Amino acid sequence: MMARDLDHALGHLPVSKLNAIALAGIVLGWKDRYARNTAYSLRSRLCHFLHHAEQFGAEHRLREQLPRLKSPGARTVIASAEEFGKLLAVSTPWEQLFLYLTRHTAMRFSEACSITEKSWDREKHELTFVKKGGETLILPTTPEIERLLAIAQPA
Repeated sequence: MMARDLDHALGHLPVSKLNAIALAGIVLGWKDRYARNTAYSLRSRLCHFLHHAEQFGAEHRLREQLPRLKSPGARTVIASAEEFGKLLAVSTPWEQLFLYLTRHTAMRFSEACSITEKSWDREKHELTFVKKGGETLILPTTPEIERLLAIAQPA
């Protein structure tokens, strides 16, 4: 998207001819046309591009002259029970385990990916893992998570 918009607005303009006014127009156009997350992400990518473009003759500090955009808020979209059921219906047992871990135990993606057979204590019905920041956390399991963990056990 960013490259297409740059090409459309600037054509085959050499990097050395990039100017803050044209780039500001592109960023403000993104702000008008796209959601806050998208516009913010595109501006960020443009800043990275301009940083590297300096090596090829672009004006220094162009990225500092770009209009600032409000940072996007936290994403608050949560799958409904119906949507979650549809995901489970088309998922493999391994994917189902991942979905249950992230939804029912509120694990981060990286934490759910770190779960192994050694993480599960069958007798205590608990999962032990290292959370963000290095702290060890113990969480109770649900019957569905235990069923899926049992499938994952080596024979």
